[in-house]
Amino acid sequence: MKLFLLAGAALVVIAAARYWRIAIWSALILAVYEGALRKWFFPQYQEYIFFVKDALLLGAYVGGFWAARMMRGRRVFDTHIANAAIAALAAVCVAQILNPRLPNITVGIYGLQGYLFYIPLMYLVPEVIPDEASARRFVLGILIVSAVPLLLGPIQFSLPPDHALNAYAWSDIQVATFGENENLARVTSTFSYITGFSVFLSIIAPVLLAAALIASGRLRVLLFAVLALVIANQFMTGSRAPLVVTAVSVPIVVSLSARNFGARAKQAIAASLALPLVLILASYLFPEAQQAFKDRAFAAGDFTGRVVEMVERPFSLAAEAGVAGWGIGSTMPAAALFLADRGNHSDPVPGVEAEFDRIVVEIGVFGLLLMLIVRVLVAVGLLQSLRRLPTTSARPLIAAALAIAFTNIPGSLVANRTSSLFYWFAAGICFVPAKWGRSQRTTYPGIEPAHDTAHDVLKVSR
Repeated sequence: MKLFLLAGAALVVIAAARYWRIAIWSALILAVYEGALRKWFFPQYQEYIFFVKDALLLGAYVGGFWAARMMRGRRVFDTHIANAAIAALAAVCVAQILNPRLPNITVGIYGLQGYLFYIPLMYLVPEVIPDEASARRFVLGILIVSAVPLLLGPIQFSLPPDHALNAYAWSDIQVATFGENENLARVTSTFSYITGFSVFLSIIAPVLLAAALIASGRLRVLLFAVLALVIANQFMTGSRAPLVVTAVSVPIVVSLSARNFGARAKQAIAASLALPLVLILASYLFPEAQQAFKDRAFAAGDFTGRVVEMVERPFSLAAEAGVAGWGIGSTMPAAALFLADRGNHSDPVPGVEAEFDRIVVEIGVFGLLLMLIVRVLVAVGLLQSLRRLPTTSARPLIAAALAIAFTNIPGSLVANRTSSLFYWFAAGICFVPAKWGRSQRTTYPGIEPAHDTAHDVLKVSR
């Protein structure tokens, strides 16, 4: 059986190397739907399904970097302000495999994947979104791929927690409910757990908002309606983080999607009128979800206190972890469940869940500092892209990517592979081809060009 699975994985990698652009899109789509495959269709193979997207990306890296770049004498990695920091982080992470506190090298290799594996995806984004037509197809694809998860959320919310549709990937884990209201499940949609769906909702919200601001007519109304459905699903997850992230993303997207003052003012007015209506619509259509969310939000403890703890606790752990920590991957759940016997540790690893706590325990204070520098520079790189570009249809997409990068500076990118995949793809939006910045208008039959040349990422031919 293992030999058959290894052969299948090899075939996936080979096929992905040959059709590496398709492999990247497939990995992104699979990240949205793999939970459904693991929970409902192939639960007996759920551990292997989890790694299929990684096999696709591994093949895409071979095809994109080796075959398409190295073999043709092209630069392997494009210039980015974060390149030096990424290289330093990679050196620290690779050295951590030899950390004597690790129970075995397998744990280190698995941990290495969480820190570094998705970073190369950033450099391949301009290959899969090379022009404005590709950008329009990309945004349309987001709407299509998101349809099932967004519609499935309300269905799950209407079902009892013990229904099969509300099960997690590991069926022995009790489904989370809304505190005292045990008859309402916190939804996961097509994802394995709540966290994955919450991340997806946080990421898709700024993209939809950017698209809605530059669309017009019925398409704008449709996009704001879909955004209302996103907000409703955020209520249904019971998690406060997606709403906070969306609230932070809104001013970033609104203020940066257009360059000239007139267009920016129009977008600000449109957002100030539309977003309250979006919230009202979400609350009106799903009042029970809104009430359940409010009840849980007020009963779940001090949110500000949790934020303060997120900042303070890494400092308290730093003295115990030292410069090198316990080794990369040592706090991962898989390290305890599948890869190592924690009983072999003479120096037990502290139990951690928060992202910064995990990083400082695994790779030490210097590693945490490097990780923060990388994330800040990724956001700076996107901001630089916006400043270099004149008013073009690339700006809204970059503004949405900047919102994603900025809100994920404290985000969970190491343990949450879904979040890391989407984050590094968004980071790659900074490598928008230079020709997008030239004065080129894309016109469509029956549609008059707008005054702002950022008008038409989403307008389609009638």
